[in-house]
Amino acid sequence: MNQDSASRSAVRVAILSDTHGHVCPNVLAVVAECDMAVHAGDILTGRVLQELHEVVGEVHAVRGNNDVPGIWAGDELDFLHSLSEVVYVSLPGGSIA
Repeated sequence: MNQDSASRSAVRVAILSDTHGHVCPNVLAVVAECDMAVHAGDILTGRVLQELHEVVGEVHAVRGNNDVPGIWAGDELDFLHSLSEVVYVSLPGGSIA
């Protein structure tokens, strides 16, 4: 593969977890420089994923051990229940699970 085709297939992925309801502005700035974000759980509020989506567009997320109905706000439980325990993301060089 030549350098031009390698650069076209390169994907920058922000991988984060344990935000516990808040993403620091400096982390959001780094995520904004990526092509997608993967949140590996302990999100605690849909607002975190909305903020990530606003800066990067493509966001994949899974539930963490603290992503349970007793911690999430009642009006966000449908959103919480939509999160899977496992997500597979295909990338040019393989996948992330």
